[in-house]
Amino acid sequence: MDFSKLREGDVLLFTAKPGNFTSWAICYLTGAPVSHAAIYYDADQNTMIEELEPSIEESELDFEHRFSDRKMFVRRLNDATLDLAPVLEAAKGYLNDEEPYAEAGLYLVGLLLIYKKFTPSGWLQKVTIKILKKLTLTVTKFLDSKEYPDKLPMFCSQFVAQCYEDAGEDYTLEFKDPILKSASGTKHLLDRTLERMEGEKDLEKALQRMAPSEDLDQTSEELCEELKRALEEIDGNETEGEIEEELHNAIVWFTHAHHQRSMGEKPLEELTKQHIHRALRYQKAMEPLFVSPGDLYENCTNLHEIDTSL
Repeated sequence: MDFSKLREGDVLLFTAKPGNFTSWAICYLTGAPVSHAAIYYDADQNTMIEELEPSIEESELDFEHRFSDRKMFVRRLNDATLDLAPVLEAAKGYLNDEEPYAEAGLYLVGLLLIYKKFTPSGWLQKVTIKILKKLTLTVTKFLDSKEYPDKLPMFCSQFVAQCYEDAGEDYTLEFKDPILKSASGTKHLLDRTLERMEGEKDLEKALQRMAPSEDLDQTSEELCEELKRALEEIDGNETEGEIEEELHNAIVWFTHAHHQRSMGEKPLEELTKQHIHRALRYQKAMEPLFVSPGDLYENCTNLHEIDTSL
């Protein structure tokens, strides 16, 4: 690889880490070959800034060790006249904050599961429920931290897109149709949960029964390994079916935890239908702003590919 072809501010995209189930899940759910994104930061030191659990860090672009078994793709802003210093400054600001979120990879997988237009069945529903329950607890702990009360967690590709947006209107990344593909007529899990809420009469009681209270023993990697096995079991045959009440409730708890600060610190056990609708609608409104590594790879209209081969 010819590192001299890189420019500070370039978007770096990496294929899945071999043997890593979280990376595999991100690639599978987006249908893209990349699972991680970063910003090239310091050409003299050959470093990048990235969301690297549990914080945003500056790290070496190391192809001898860390990336020896992965491929990197480079994307650059189309407008070559723009100075990318504002993007780097924005990235540096997040670096100084050291935003601490230990489940960023699983967080991205959870969002992909509720936004992807397919209906999980059987074992796949059970795994999805466990992932969303774990995320509900970890996001809640993140938001309840006194040190970081007003921050929302970011994953790698969202961090990259946010830095470009923070740099100003001329830098904001633009995307065409979402990368999350769908069978014709299929609705994603979030839409189906919103529809179910309309006719629910005993919602509060049901949700109180389902509130997650204890963290799962399984790690993020173990959950994503189970997700891989469940997805391989259906072998791409994603069909319409009934969604269990427990999955609907897990989606509600996750979206509420994600939107907790904006809902005025309402305790989970005191949710009303109005609060639930507000959280679900907020999550739905965030869908157009959702950026996966695959979107940066093939779906961004104002980034172009850079060949870094020797």
